Amino acid sequence: MAVVKEDAEGIFVIAGGYKARPGNVAGYDHAYRMDDAGLKAGDRVKAAHRGGTPTTKVRLESGQVLIWHHDYLPGFQKRTFDYEPEKFNKKGMRDYSLVDVDLGPRPKRQKSEQAEPEIIAPRPIPVHRVR
Repeated sequence: MAVVKEDAEGIFVIAGGYKARPGNVAGYDHAYRMDDAGLKAGDRVKAAHRGGTPTTKVRLESGQVLIWHHDYLPGFQKRTFDYEPEKFNKKGMRDYSLVDVDLGPRPKRQKSEQAEPEIIAPRPIPVHRVR
């Protein structure tokens, strides 16, 4: 268990030796919930560094999962939350069934004009007999 701490920049947790904070990470923010979920200093959460990524997985007591970015990433002076947390499922993944976008009917796939490929029978394997 990790304890949520606070400094001049805001809340953070330390997991796997990395300080992680809430906020969008390019390439991840379209699919993962990355807000602070109302956490404050002193709250206890499960936190784990996600190997090979600049992110930390934060699991709340309710089971909700958040993905926070590592503090060493440049360009995070202003962290924005330009999405609605209720559009994410319990695992913290974006639930596209909750998005209010009507994409219309799916286009029907047209049959290909190509001829069927000719099936060639395999050649027999030569057998060498030793006399």
